[in-house]
Amino acid sequence: NFFTLSPFFIYILSQTYRNSNMKYYIEFWKRAFDFKGVANRKQYWMAVLFNAIILFIISFIMLIFTDGDEGGAVDIISGLYSLAMLIPSISISVRRLHDHNMSGWFYLISLIPAVGSIIIFIFMLLGTVRLNNRWRMYDIQRGYIREDIFDEPLYRP
Repeated sequence: NFFTLSPFFIYILSQTYRNSNMKYYIEFWKRAFDFKGVANRKQYWMAVLFNAIILFIISFIMLIFTDGDEGGAVDIISGLYSLAMLIPSISISVRRLHDHNMSGWFYLISLIPAVGSIIIFIFMLLGTVRLNNRWRMYDIQRGYIREDIFDEPLYRP
């Protein structure tokens, strides 16, 4: 009977969610308007990866249903999704810069043609700055991350 097995399936799904990378994409949308705190490399790149996959799937499905017509519905739906993820993408990029203990206003350097995007891309690849990072302390206080016993101290006076 399906109903006797459903708690088992719910448990399996919850374990799959907890151990999967989908949680990073869900957190991307939950913290869409949160410009404080940090986002580590995995959080940032998983959000970028899932957004790219979703845009590819939308485009692929729309091309199948439009019989190869140029533009039209594909551009509209892809554009709407891109517009919907504009603010969350800026938010996670600002939090990624905070992970380097840099101001979020530094993201405006991406407006410089060609060079600005390359500089921001390089900063998105760099690792975490843990020592004296005020934005990591903000996330610890809000419960988004925890200070591990084996990590280096987050604040040194």
